[in-house]
Amino acid sequence: MFCMSTETESSMATRPSLLARLKDWSQQTAWREFDHDYAPLLRNVARKAGLTDAEADEVAQESLIAVAKKIGEFKHAGNRGSFRAWLYQQARWRIADQFRERAKANRRLEAGPLTPSLSPGGGEGDRRPGEGESDDTNIADSFAHGASDAVAPEVDPAFERLWAAEWEEHLRQSALARVKRQVSARQFQLFDLHVLQGLTVRVAAKAAGTTMAAVYMAKSRVGRLVRRKIGRLRYFEL
Repeated sequence: MFCMSTETESSMATRPSLLARLKDWSQQTAWREFDHDYAPLLRNVARKAGLTDAEADEVAQESLIAVAKKIGEFKHAGNRGSFRAWLYQQARWRIADQFRERAKANRRLEAGPLTPSLSPGGGEGDRRPGEGESDDTNIADSFAHGASDAVAPEVDPAFERLWAAEWEEHLRQSALARVKRQVSARQFQLFDLHVLQGLTVRVAAKAAGTTMAAVYMAKSRVGRLVRRKIGRLRYFEL
């Protein structure tokens, strides 16, 4: 049985007000909310761009600091995605900063030309050009090759695709978290086992000690709520 949450469309509609609250440094609750919602996104993007966990943590921290310093200058264009595009630029610059720091460290250690250690995996310098390359490798290369520049490349299609994909995952995870609070623990458990963990209906039902019909019901109901929540998050997107 579903346990309906008090969260409504009107409460979700307050998301744009987060920007206004962030401009007031005394609004600690707003900053905690922002860190909770966006730091994981920034870390994931940074890691998939080719940074280490420690470097990705630095990107998230420095991006949040940059937002704190510059949020007063941000003017919402009135279009959906304005803040997303602005945060994209903040993250891209912070990631470029980390690749520049890595390049400087390599120069100090080697006292010579940069080596392929800037690419993820470090020791893959013997790989033939183009062999086994992915978007993630191309992203790291684009930042690494521009590590001595003052700014990140103006156009980076691979990074734009990465950001778009991670933003969609960010929306999905936000929707899942909201729906989890809205439905019963049992319903979400069945949905998690079958849909999120990928177990077959039969195996999920056996693991949860219930019927296959109950798993199908949870998949349908919870899945429908998740899709609706994603749609609402997009509608009220900053």
